[in-house]
Amino acid sequence: MNVQEQEHWDYEDGCMSELQNAYQLSRMEIDTRGDTDRIKELKKQGKSFTVYWGEVFCPSTDAFIADVSSVDRVFDTEKEAKSYMMNDMGDENIASSDEMLELCLPSDYNKHKNPRVKSHSFEEYYE
Repeated sequence: MNVQEQEHWDYEDGCMSELQNAYQLSRMEIDTRGDTDRIKELKKQGKSFTVYWGEVFCPSTDAFIADVSSVDRVFDTEKEAKSYMMNDMGDENIASSDEMLELCLPSDYNKHKNPRVKSHSFEEYYE
């Protein structure tokens, strides 16, 4: 049995519950790419920018589907981007938000794949 046949039979009534079918349908229909193409283009251009990572849930079952990225702001220099994160955003926003804000700098593009919050202080995290 190939993958397409397996997916077909998994989707048929009786193989999976109604909630499982709804979840699988949502995973197929909801776009989870976010701003991936725009992020790649900004990196090619050597731009500094911030990205929000938000969670996407199934509208039928409320089950988690994916983390989706969206570009928040684009800056001309790394200094402007760091200033925005440390001064304009404020430490209270990261603690109260369900979304993760990541600072993307040309000097850091290859250092880490996913942001990891070490503390709730931007000064400690981004220096």
